Amino acid sequence: MTRSSILLTGSLLMLLVGLSTADILLVEGMPTRTPTDSALVPLPEPPTQNPSSAQNASQGSQPIAGGVQKLGEKDIATTATSLGLTTQANTERTLIAGVQQPGDHMHALALLQDSDRAGMIAWLDSPRVKIAFLALKESLHTLFSPRVQDLLDENQRPLGKPPRNFLTFLDPELSEERFVLVRIRERLFEVHITRGKEDKMYKLVEALSE
Repeated sequence: MTRSSILLTGSLLMLLVGLSTADILLVEGMPTRTPTDSALVPLPEPPTQNPSSAQNASQGSQPIAGGVQKLGEKDIATTATSLGLTTQANTERTLIAGVQQPGDHMHALALLQDSDRAGMIAWLDSPRVKIAFLALKESLHTLFSPRVQDLLDENQRPLGKPPRNFLTFLDPELSEERFVLVRIRERLFEVHITRGKEDKMYKLVEALSE
């Protein structure tokens, strides 16, 4: 995580300047898939940071008249607890911190299952999350090592749920944990998943995608 954070911080900020008109590339439902030789994997959950503000972040957004209701109805810490996960203060750096802009709200939590690390979830609330997602995706593609595997880059329309953009991959050169980036409405999740904890973390992502 250290290597990826350092390399991404500068490049992500420059990308955001040039990607202010790139929102059209992330139109809901536009199919984009990046297949690899490895088998595709299910979507995992996101990581976090700044645990002290997690409680404020988990409060729901109000519905927009005539539009799609914003994500945020579910309290993230409460949802994680209901699935048997324990939340703790997060101290590690996140990728989405590199695309945070003034006025954006970012929070993060470390997650444990049976006293063992399950991963981390971080989330960024911003009207610019589509551009932030694109910036992260473009930067990551320049950092992938030849050992990257299980790479899946898609726009999805899950039945009964809002459209979502997501990118998931495992690259041993960057981290021992799986990375997942998920954009839903005006929220961007970053998730790190510890090997062997995939099932529980996937359930959390699905629960937060409603």
